[in-house]
Amino acid sequence: MSGGQIAVAVLAAVLTGTVTPVDKTQKFRVSLVTRPSGDRNVNGRDLKLVCASDLSAMVWNTDNQVTRIEAIDEPAIYQEFFEKLSKSAFLEAQQI
Repeated sequence: MSGGQIAVAVLAAVLTGTVTPVDKTQKFRVSLVTRPSGDRNVNGRDLKLVCASDLSAMVWNTDNQVTRIEAIDEPAIYQEFFEKLSKSAFLEAQQI
């Protein structure tokens, strides 16, 4: 939810007396494909290759209606996703 969206909703409510829905919830979706790499790590476990695609965001408003679905194609977001996935996989492998 952006500040501009809230300002417009407040102005509309003041002028018309009706409440305008604003964005409230956002969920991300991604398609992941994994396959064995054929290599093993130092603990003897099989390593996997991971490919992520079709990253998208779906946004619902305060009336629980989908307001937009948008593809995410920014390389920095994919990089952040893989960094978090890598940390998660490491922690799980170490049973932390």
